[in-house]
Amino acid sequence: MAGLTWLPVLASSLLMMVSLFHSSQAAGVAVYWGQNGDEGSLADTCASGNYQFVNLAFLTTFGGGNTPVLNLAGHCNPGAGTCTSLSVEINDCQNQNIKVLLSLGGAVGNQSLTSADDARQVATYLWNNFLGGQSRSRPLGHAVLDGIDFAIESGTGLYWDNLARALSGFSSQKKVYLSAAPQCPFPDADLSTAISTGLFDYVWIQFYNNGQCQYSTNADNLIAAWNQWTSVHSNQIFLGVPAAPAAADGGYIPPDAVISQVLPSIKSSHKYAGVMIWNKYFDSGYSSAIKEQVAASSPSIAPASGSPSFSVGPSRAPTPGSPSSPAGPRSGRKKSKNLRVKLYVVGAAIATSLAALALLFWCCKLRKRKGNHRNFMGSEMPELDDNEDDESLFFSFTSIEIATDHFSEENKLGQGGFGPVYKGKLVNGLEIAVKRMNRMSGHGIEQFKNEVKVISKLQHRNLVRLLGSCIEKEERLLVYEYLPNNSLDSVLFDTAKRNILDWKRRLKIIEGVAQGLLYLHKYSRLKIIHRDLKTSNVLLDADLNPKISDFGTARIFGENEMRGSTMNIVGTYGYMSPEYAMDGVYSEKSDVFSFGVMVLEIISGKKNTSFYDADRHLNLIGHVWDLWTEGRNSEITDSCLDETVSTREALKYVHVGLLCVQEKAADRPTMSDVVSMLLKESMALATPKRPAFAEIMTLNNTKLPENPEFCSLNEVTISDVQGR
Repeated sequence: MAGLTWLPVLASSLLMMVSLFHSSQAAGVAVYWGQNGDEGSLADTCASGNYQFVNLAFLTTFGGGNTPVLNLAGHCNPGAGTCTSLSVEINDCQNQNIKVLLSLGGAVGNQSLTSADDARQVATYLWNNFLGGQSRSRPLGHAVLDGIDFAIESGTGLYWDNLARALSGFSSQKKVYLSAAPQCPFPDADLSTAISTGLFDYVWIQFYNNGQCQYSTNADNLIAAWNQWTSVHSNQIFLGVPAAPAAADGGYIPPDAVISQVLPSIKSSHKYAGVMIWNKYFDSGYSSAIKEQVAASSPSIAPASGSPSFSVGPSRAPTPGSPSSPAGPRSGRKKSKNLRVKLYVVGAAIATSLAALALLFWCCKLRKRKGNHRNFMGSEMPELDDNEDDESLFFSFTSIEIATDHFSEENKLGQGGFGPVYKGKLVNGLEIAVKRMNRMSGHGIEQFKNEVKVISKLQHRNLVRLLGSCIEKEERLLVYEYLPNNSLDSVLFDTAKRNILDWKRRLKIIEGVAQGLLYLHKYSRLKIIHRDLKTSNVLLDADLNPKISDFGTARIFGENEMRGSTMNIVGTYGYMSPEYAMDGVYSEKSDVFSFGVMVLEIISGKKNTSFYDADRHLNLIGHVWDLWTEGRNSEITDSCLDETVSTREALKYVHVGLLCVQEKAADRPTMSDVVSMLLKESMALATPKRPAFAEIMTLNNTKLPENPEFCSLNEVTISDVQGR
């Protein structure tokens, strides 16, 4: 009997394959309704026959003790109770097998969750007021919506997974459908943790308002991003598009381009489920132009001629006497049809069985690989998220070897203490950067373990993304997203390239790095001190968006841990805080100091560690401080910047930079304070005190200790893991 333990696995695999086969045939169109009083009624929207899902947009304010606010932009006034009239229209839509969901989010309002308990309270409110619960003040009357849509684009990204779990818990009483509308850069900074729970029935990805992954003259960036999104824990993924050029700030795809360039590629995924349209007001024929091709089966999975087809989208009762409901077939044709059906079913069953056996073989092989991985990682591997599928992080050595053209010299990007770094391209078109560990590097083995255990758990748009790893025999490889514009310093300090960093781009880079650092300090699942932040450790994507990299000297703090100390001082002189460089003491304020140095470098276009003033022999920090105190602020900004530089903005950013490089750690702001200073227009700033190292001579003429072990790209050395 022990030899038959694989039968349940085979049975479940068969069921899964059948379900995937069916789901791949059903595709539809989703739309957002409720943001313009001139877009037509909800009843007319559903009666058009163009949509299978309607998201009522938006519940703009909720959580954090705020009174929930439903904003349907002129259709009705929830405060006056006039939105209860929508109840009949909602029921009419549902009677047409159209799912109607309430969308949380929007560009205005206040959507934030302060704790897991707050998330549960919001879930209870939604259940009682819009779903299957009971309340005396239901804004939409007695109608029971089908589910909740997460269209969150602000806040901290925290506790949305708790909200999803709490809402899903009500499904024991009545099914609550969950959908999410992440932005196309993968992973979404706000919703990635929630989506990773696997509780979302539908994920409609916004392939617009983001140049790096939207359609422009071709669909290459979009397809590459789509392929990344197919790895999420949801079996139904939608292509999100604007219905008109005016509906979004970029990313509009003409209907003929959707049909000819996009759908043929994305339909190859069994997770393809249709198209989401933003929004009803702008949909003047867009959905009707594409809906047939959206619903049509992919050529690779279309049934053969004469084979029975599966229904697409919502099922409707056929009209009596219509071609879809003939009075009755002739006897001979019925026998022929029955024979074809039997042959089709038998063929499908055989194909499904073979596929299931192949899947079983693959699972066994993957289980063995996972065993090797755990044996290598050791018992100290943290259990950070019981719901996360770590197997999605494994790559085979063969796939990486093919992607890098057998680690060819042409694909070599660089060499570090960890080992060489190669550019590669996976079979799905995704470009990657691969770090191949030196086989004799003991330090590299520790780095490898730490990155797999920790860095893979970090998800933020301003952090370099670790896509996965490979452990096969003696090979140890890490796979990252590939960033085509290299490091910030390679652009900022290159006279031939620096002009592409205009004033607005520089401010965007500063703000992006600040957001990434704030995430590490406060909002990630682990509290992380980077300890080696500098312009060469900030990489730039295709749109010059910054991503912090190289966690080679990073340390993890416990929830209440404020600082640490070490005798092994590593990092980069010129960016180290004085307390760390002199006494080995590090904290969040150490990173703040490094960030301040970076701000001054970005604004001035000068490098702190190679700056030289013939008159004063000061480093950049001292040079900026003297100009600041003497009121010569216009001399601080990079001379290559044109007259578009805002004097007010320049003063503010230099001011913030000087606050960050103050000598005493206690005087420096936190990154939370820094982000507020940068983003708020009118915020009083403290007067900075004299910065550290203001009178140190240029490092070009000073012999400093070196630590070549820490000079490689994207290295990581992290202390014992303590989850928060």
